[in-house]
Amino acid sequence: MGTNYYIELNFCDKCERFDRIHIGKSSGGWKFTIEIHELYYKTFEEFVEFIRNKDVRDEYGEQISFDELMDKIESKKKDKSHFEGYPNEKYADCEEVDLHKGEFS
Repeated sequence: MGTNYYIELNFCDKCERFDRIHIGKSSGGWKFTIEIHELYYKTFEEFVEFIRNKDVRDEYGEQISFDELMDKIESKKKDKSHFEGYPNEKYADCEEVDLHKGEFS
């Protein structure tokens, strides 16, 4: 079982609509997996800068701070990689996280 994380972008004050993008997932025993969105970020470093001042929420709607998310990512960096069985889904090599090309949940 895992927890998905999202960022809400482009909030409209008039109609209260927004874009919700899936940024990643934390699963027990596995590295944190980041979903690449090339419009916003292509590397782990770009991801960190992208989320730094954003409202990150888990799939249950609970807000998670930047520091909490970074601590979670750090604590999982030595866990097993998802790409051992699915190498075609790898976006790029990264020691901290799995960078995933394409949608997943």
